[in-house]
Amino acid sequence: MKRRKREGRSIEEQVAAITIFVAVVLIAAVVRLFQGSVPTDLVGMVINGLGQLWVPAVVSTAILVLWWRHILRAHKSKERIANTQAQLGALSPETFEEWSAKRLSDLGYTVRRTGGQGDHGVDLIASRAGVDTVVQCKRYAGKRAVGEPDVRDLFGVMHHHAAPEAILITAGWFTPQAREWAKGKPIQLWDVDHLSRALAVPPATVAAPADTLTMNLARACPQCGSALAERRNRRDGSKFIGCSGFPSCRYTESASLKGTTT
Repeated sequence: MKRRKREGRSIEEQVAAITIFVAVVLIAAVVRLFQGSVPTDLVGMVINGLGQLWVPAVVSTAILVLWWRHILRAHKSKERIANTQAQLGALSPETFEEWSAKRLSDLGYTVRRTGGQGDHGVDLIASRAGVDTVVQCKRYAGKRAVGEPDVRDLFGVMHHHAAPEAILITAGWFTPQAREWAKGKPIQLWDVDHLSRALAVPPATVAAPADTLTMNLARACPQCGSALAERRNRRDGSKFIGCSGFPSCRYTESASLKGTTT
């Protein structure tokens, strides 16, 4: 982990140094434009030389913009993960189970807690479309990571319950060995990165369909441009849409279908 941090800082330092150099070149190019004659002093010659590199500097600018965009995104991701891990690390194991159950419910699962003795390591049963998924929650918000033995145990529990799939949720991380062992198996590994990204996206909401009559009344009369109004048929009492400019305009339509002029 420390090695990764050092490598990250090293890359950022290199990008920062290149950015400074490109900025100096561009400034020199601007100064060179306003030079009346070829400079003979050392400073002027240096500026003139750097200014001649304006073409590669301009090309490098676009690349540097993409690099800095990537670096800023990485910083935001690290901050998001750190905040999520701090929040989940403050929860008790039982509260973390409840929190995990709520996340699964947001995804459309029907969740029931098992808990207690005899659960064989299963904390939750998440059901969706008639399929039961065994879920195990391991808070592990500190330095400890979920290892391959934990994934092996869950795989055995999954078969014990005759479940077709399993989910292992942790507020920490999975070791590379755990991820490698889970490949090709019906086991989903949700670490703190997965959870932080899930929290960043609010649950989808489906807007209720607008009433057809309301939508029709919101339109203007296609005949004369006046407002449409709700009316009732005197014979059967059914609703229909008519032009408010009646009797000058006799445009009518049903509550759901466009009508005609009479």
